[in-house]
Amino acid sequence: MTDIPLSGDFFANGNALAWDETTVQFFFSADIGQLPQGEGTDAVELFTLSSTGVAASVGMTDSFFGGMAFSYQVPVELQSFTIE
Repeated sequence: MTDIPLSGDFFANGNALAWDETTVQFFFSADIGQLPQGEGTDAVELFTLSSTGVAASVGMTDSFFGGMAFSYQVPVELQSFTIE
């Protein structure tokens, strides 16, 4: 086992780590701090994590979730939509 120092975008309380063999990196959700008053308790983002320990934000999520998995057995159908 080897310790790998973390760097990159700030995060705290990481959760739901999953390995994506297609992109050769981990994905995880993490608490990034407090939202402005009246907008909820915590801001949560989805991150990637390289094998060298570099974290990069992918974007905000609606809530902190406790599990994540990739399945290449289930076909995915992409949909497009327009926001009006």
